[in-house]
Amino acid sequence: MSFTLDKSEIPEGIEKRESHLYGIVGVLSQPGTIGEGVAAFGGYFRHDLETGNVCDGQLVDFWGQSEIVNFGFMGETALSFSKRYLNRRDFINYEFNKDENGLWIGTYSGAAVGEGKAQAKTNLIDDDAFSILCGIPRRS
Repeated sequence: MSFTLDKSEIPEGIEKRESHLYGIVGVLSQPGTIGEGVAAFGGYFRHDLETGNVCDGQLVDFWGQSEIVNFGFMGETALSFSKRYLNRRDFINYEFNKDENGLWIGTYSGAAVGEGKAQAKTNLIDDDAFSILCGIPRRS
């Protein structure tokens, strides 16, 4: 499928920032749950090339939909972000390092969920994500 996005009209007062859109899919361990404690997750995020920030993302897993909150970071060998389920207030923090095969290997932690292991793969979806709507719609 091929499509064209009109990235020429930027609203007044908004500075164009170079960013990429990434897809992410992975698994995490959750001791004490069904399926031998392993659950899949997937979603997307925007990567700001100027700052390295990971932002404007959404994830979904067995427990529901979550949003990437605050700012995470993605570099050549490190990836981190925090997520919050839409129906909860607590944060879950992820930290990964890239292995020699390009797989992100790491951990997650949060006051309500404890700690566990996670691994993920990211895929570049669009190399000019500035004008792509991402994240949870903001209520005014």
